[in-house]
Amino acid sequence: MVRLILGASGSGKTTQLIEEANEAFKTTNGHVVFVDRDDDQMLQLDHSIRLINMEDYHIDSFDRLYGLLAGVMARDYDIQKIYIDDLHKDILHPENLESALTSLVTLGDENNTTIVLALSMEKSAIPEVEGIEIEERVQEA
Repeated sequence: MVRLILGASGSGKTTQLIEEANEAFKTTNGHVVFVDRDDDQMLQLDHSIRLINMEDYHIDSFDRLYGLLAGVMARDYDIQKIYIDDLHKDILHPENLESALTSLVTLGDENNTTIVLALSMEKSAIPEVEGIEIEERVQEA
């Protein structure tokens, strides 16, 4: 399954991801991975959560992100949740969004892993893909 947390910049998506990742670490039997564009969240995440900095692995396209995720899952069969924050439009282009989401659903399902992405997008921009769950965040006042 793939969950999308959608909302404008500043709506609390990153905070929600961090809280969910920390809670998942406490409540699941498997491993939790957090993927981000930098190491800024390192001190907010439980030290046992694997933080992967996309910049360290030159992730600049969806194909590279998919390869990273597939490699991580191939190495560790116990990953139950992967949280991905700060995906820029250079990785998820509108023209490849449907195929990218379909690929993530398949990857997650085949590995019994839930993938959660925080995206600064509107629900209307998300194509209908089976296996996608969408949550919208409202700008906090």
